[in-house]
Amino acid sequence: MSPTARLSASISASPSRTQADVEFSRGKQASGTGDWKAAVQAYERYRELVTPQHGRYVQALADLGGCYAQLQQFSQAEDTIQECIQHLGGLDGSMTPKEDQMLRTVQLTLSIVRSRQRLGRESDSRSLSNSSISPIRAYAHSPHQR
Repeated sequence: MSPTARLSASISASPSRTQADVEFSRGKQASGTGDWKAAVQAYERYRELVTPQHGRYVQALADLGGCYAQLQQFSQAEDTIQECIQHLGGLDGSMTPKEDQMLRTVQLTLSIVRSRQRLGRESDSRSLSNSSISPIRAYAHSPHQR
């Protein structure tokens, strides 16, 4: 049994926890071990079980956005981080110091995600333009030669 599966089993066995708490903990554990797919699944289940007013909803969105970025699913990462930013501070716009720090962190993550998206699009367009030329010339223009 993998370490993530063992922890998930022990988390599930705790009777005082709600299913949402279990999923949030699974997401934290999986992301902590670099199991990004399992983390995404757990955080998405968490989102299904709670409302945006739930205490850790914004944290789950921030973590989920980071997991999507790790999986290079940049569109989902951007959408999730944008949602996180919208929920930070509540309706009146006031933020605690912790929320302010989270906002700065997710904004930085968002800028990295957008940069990586841009690089990916540039790489894709370069690949498409090189596909119509000879393989030798395409290889000469590939990242392997830089």
